[in-house]
Amino acid sequence: MEHVTYRGAVHLHHLDHMGHMNVQHYVGMFDHATWILIAELGLTAEWFREQNCGMAALEQNIQYKRELRAGDVIEIHSGVLELGNKTMRITHEMRHFTGGWVAAPGVSRTVERMASLVGIQPIDEDSPEIRRSLMVALPTPSGRKFASN
Repeated sequence: MEHVTYRGAVHLHHLDHMGHMNVQHYVGMFDHATWILIAELGLTAEWFREQNCGMAALEQNIQYKRELRAGDVIEIHSGVLELGNKTMRITHEMRHFTGGWVAAPGVSRTVERMASLVGIQPIDEDSPEIRRSLMVALPTPSGRKFASN
């Protein structure tokens, strides 16, 4: 997944009381990356205004692998995992820019076209070549296991 959708730096105001980037800023940076990715699919702010519709996040899963601190520069690599008629799944990987290590991978599912009064509308197929170019396969999990309750 080499498609860069966001670059930025961790600033002091991003930190929590332990000196690490607070989780709200991971979400915010992934949100910025999502808007770049969907704009490349043709779903721009202008398009949403013209169609009188928008997007809504349904779920988001972020794994926090390594802490980021003030001064760290990051980039987010993104791609589309699944593109259905009404929803899509997007993957992001936040990487430390100079070290190359993964700070946080994330996957989100969204309703792509949710009109305010009309309900969910099917996705148009007006740019299939762009959509195919942004499709990616989700990497196999690294074997990390979590204890069950």
